[in-house]
Amino acid sequence: MMEILDLLTEFWSQITVLIIGIGYILRTIFNFYLKRAELKFAFIHKERAEVIREIHIDLTKLSRDIDFLALGHTFAGLKAGPSIEEGRSIVGNVVDMKNKIKIKVEENEIYFSDNFISLFNQLFSKIDDNVILTSLNNSISNCDNEKYEFNNSGLFLSYYETDFPKLKHKLKKEYRKYL
Repeated sequence: MMEILDLLTEFWSQITVLIIGIGYILRTIFNFYLKRAELKFAFIHKERAEVIREIHIDLTKLSRDIDFLALGHTFAGLKAGPSIEEGRSIVGNVVDMKNKIKIKVEENEIYFSDNFISLFNQLFSKIDDNVILTSLNNSISNCDNEKYEFNNSGLFLSYYETDFPKLKHKLKKEYRKYL
């Protein structure tokens, strides 16, 4: 026991330098892995934020198109709705924006939770059932200056006034969780 204490006292300064050197090397390695993890997380977060931004912009455009469609449904009830050409254009815009958002969500679903994805799937199915199907043209005529006859304005307006705003609000809450 005495020999170990003598050895320690004789080489104390060398042992101290060795311990400090090992500590410095371990700290450097730890910092390297920590910085690497931070960079990876920062990159993924930045990329996910950009995807959310793009989806939100497209969702805003879709919402605007659905607002125009609601206006068409409202005016159609007053016999002053859009022409067949205008109706086709509005419904086409809704279908295009829905498909664009659906593709973005599917391509980037790895970044999002199951709840976030299910909200979008709910949005897509509701748009198919309550927006697109209710907005199909009932008129058999192909004359562009005739009025567009919507399939079911009551169902569409009910969805537009109650369910659509709630679903949009839930999606915005989910966005904020990621940002």
